[in-house]
Formats: sequence, structure tokens, C-alpha cells
Amino acid sequence: MSTEAASPPPSRIPAAVSYGSAFYGSLFVNLIQSVLLFRILGPERTGVWLVLFLLFDYGQHFHLGVNPSLNRQLPLKMGQGRWDEVLHYARRCAGVLAVLSVLWVFVAGGLSAVFYRHVLEGAAAFIVAVILELWLQYHLGLLKTHSRFGRVGLVLLFRSVLNLLLLVMVVKWGLHGAFVRIVIMQAAALALAVYWAPLHPRPLLERGWGEIFSDGFPLLAVAIALSFQFTINKALISAGWGDAVVGSRYGLAAVGLTILMVVPGAIGVTSYPKMLQDFGATGDASVLKRRVLRQSLLVLVLSTVAAVAGWFLLPPLVGALLPAYRQGIEPARWILPGVIFFSASVPSTYFLQTIRHQRQHLVVSAFALALQVSLVELIIHRSGTVTQVCQVTSLAYAVYAIILFSVFLHGARKPG
Repeated sequence: MSTEAASPPPSRIPAAVSYGSAFYGSLFVNLIQSVLLFRILGPERTGVWLVLFLLFDYGQHFHLGVNPSLNRQLPLKMGQGRWDEVLHYARRCAGVLAVLSVLWVFVAGGLSAVFYRHVLEGAAAFIVAVILELWLQYHLGLLKTHSRFGRVGLVLLFRSVLNLLLLVMVVKWGLHGAFVRIVIMQAAALALAVYWAPLHPRPLLERGWGEIFSDGFPLLAVAIALSFQFTINKALISAGWGDAVVGSRYGLAAVGLTILMVVPGAIGVTSYPKMLQDFGATGDASVLKRRVLRQSLLVLVLSTVAAVAGWFLLPPLVGALLPAYRQGIEPARWILPGVIFFSASVPSTYFLQTIRHQRQHLVVSAFALALQVSLVELIIHRSGTVTQVCQVTSLAYAVYAIILFSVFLHGARKPG
């Protein structure tokens, strides 16, 4: 395959618009899907589903840094004009990912035998779903690095619509239907991403894995820390109060947190490749400062509007659509202030990834995670409430965002 295929085509529609339109469509569909899934399963089975989903939450990072390295190195090489290296690097990453996919089966199988013995069929489905997700991330990375954001958004929208349509399987077979549904959904989304990918690299097994891991593993460490910040409450509440409490009292907060982070995520994802190309061309972090400040303000405004609307709309909407989850309204409302802070930190996150300050980012994330876990555990052991868990979580998110923004300002100083 010629390396000329790696050159991105001219874009007629701004990336944020093409990607955002499809992404917001998928957000709306996911919201409907979540409401219906909660109604179909009920609080108790929803708790089982959310706790089992932790296998997917953490398993999707089993690329061990390969996909973040792909996402970072391809735009850098393009910005530096090293087009002949783009396809070769993509092939090397595919080779490492193929080996890790096999390794995941053994690692996840062992974990499932310990933690998910009561739902082994569900664990098996999630093991397969994670492998499909690893390769989906890889091919979406190829699309993103080549500025095909419209198609990235369409893949995600397609997956969301299919997820909604396949709810009929959950209606008919309950949790077993949900397990089969996630595999079908992931496989179909991957097939579409492969079809649209600008490159089709054949996996290449050769020496030099250390280069990929050394570049991508710090990014992975940051991603895992962020993932823990979003998901650790489910594990802590399940261990302290049981799966039923996760479903009935924390489920709304967990889903709301995921949905409300879509907008800042879309802005960050669409700006990241161009940020990398500009930094690769100049090597000057200060040229990115104004862009990051502008995006941070935009995300802050949008997330504030969404959080305020959510605060007032949650009681009537849940009362009308999910009456069995009324106990989750107050916790979900108190996670919203934290969402504002966390959302506003996303542009700083991508900036630090661009200039390779992952270690500073990881230190901040680890500190905020330790603070969150300590506060949540204190609430649980003092027989507090899920509302208090969400309040201290919002506090930890605020601390994280403020410190991270300060690190960004320091990193964006002009040289000399």
C-alpha cells in the first residue's frame, strides 16, 4: 500500500461540526437507550450490569498504550513530513495489539473466575466485547489521525442506534440478552470502522515494542487514572453496600456522568490531532495556549448550562420515566458540580498529552483519585449516604481540575 494514502483529504466541513453532529446524535440515542435499559432490567439487575461493566471499563485499556501511541505518533509524523513512516508505525502497532488481544483472554478469564463466578456467561461476553473494543479504538484512531471525524462520529452513532434497536433482546432474554447484544453491537461497529479506515495495515511483528510502549504507556496510565476517577465509586459502593445500591441509588449518577462528558470529549478529540501537528511542526508549547484557553472556556460554559438544566429536570424526568430509581435523583444532582470542573479540564488534558507532560498529569490524577477514594471510603465506613459519596466526589473533581489547569498554564509558558 502506498504511503500517499496516508495524506488527509481536504475537509469541507469543520471537524468539530461533522464529528459533533453525529456525536450529539449518538448522545441523544444513548440517553433513550439508558432510560429504557434501566426500566427493562430494574434496579437489582441494573446493579449487576453496572458492576459487571467494570470488566469493560478497565479492559478497554488492555492495549497497554498501543492505541494512544498510534493516536499521538501518526499526527506528529505527518506534521514533521515523515509520511513514509506512517503506515509502518500503524502496522507495528497492529502487530502488538494482536498479541495483547490473545493475552487478554487469559488474564480476563482468570479475573472472571475470581470476581464474576455467578455471571460467567456475562463475563465471557465482556471479554469478547473488550477485544472488539481494542480494535475499534485502533481503527477509529486511524480515522481521527487522518481527520475523518465525520466518519468517526457516524460509527459511534451507528453503534448507538444498533444498541437501541437490540434492546428487544434484553426485553426477551433479560441480562442474557444484554450480554449477547453488546457483542453484536461491538462487532458491527468494528466492521464499519474497518471498512472506512484510511489505512488497512497488516499486523507486523518485529522488534521495537519498547518504543511503542514507552511512548504510549504514560498516556495509558493517565487514561486508567481517569477511568478510575469515573468508575471507582461503583466498585466501592458495591463492596460496601451491595450491587442493589449501585443500581437503585448510584446508577443515575453513573450514567449521567458518562453522558455529560461526551461534549468535552468531542471537543478534545477533534482538536488533538491538529494540536499534535502544530506542536510537531514548531516544538513550541506556547503556541497552543490561546486555543486551550478558548476551548476550556467553551467547555465550562456548555457543561454549566447542561448541569444547571440537569439539576432542575432530573426530578420530573425520573419521576415520569424511571420511578423505580427515585432514590438516585439526589446523588445524581450532586455529581453535576463535579462534572462542570471535570469537563473544563479536558482541553488541559489533551494539551499535556501533546507536549509529553504525561507524568505531571499522572501525578495530578493519582492525587485526585487517592483523595476521592479516601473520602468515599470514609463516607461508607461511617454509614453515610450515596448522596454524600457524590458530594465528596464532586469535591475531588474540583481539586483535580484546578490543579491540572495550573499545570497547563505552567507548561504553556513561552520558552526563555
